[in-house]
Amino acid sequence: MSGDRNTRPEDTVNNFERASGHPPGKSPELSRGQIWFLRTVMLGVVFLGLLVVGGPLTITAWDAGHRGSIECTVREAEGSYEPGSYRVGASWRVIIRNSDCGQLIMMEGIDESNNEAVAAELTPGGRFTFEIGAGSKNFLWLTDRLGMTTEAFSFEKID
Repeated sequence: MSGDRNTRPEDTVNNFERASGHPPGKSPELSRGQIWFLRTVMLGVVFLGLLVVGGPLTITAWDAGHRGSIECTVREAEGSYEPGSYRVGASWRVIIRNSDCGQLIMMEGIDESNNEAVAAELTPGGRFTFEIGAGSKNFLWLTDRLGMTTEAFSFEKID
């Protein structure tokens, strides 16, 4: 016990350095494997960040000039008003739920005077062709699984 009281702080630090396997006065160095692992993790984080941010922006830009069509069976369509926020303005829209294409939204050309009429045209059980962006069409399988809504620009009744 009397030896513990007389222990100097420098001795405690030196004992710790010896126990950790590092030479006294030298900071620990990373091995090549640890450096490779850290670089891989950092690159993965950057890649995922670019994918999450850049992916939707790229698809939106591609959709602006390229269109595709899909055939869907409508389950339900309803006109609604989205009040918006300080970032996004208010808008009228028609939400279209399909049994085989996920959820679509029509905003282009939809306003207070026609949103209910457009929704009424989309009769439940009817087959329709919807015009959507080509990029969105290619990733419809993913957006549906993620619960995202794809914008439809127009529609036409098939039967």
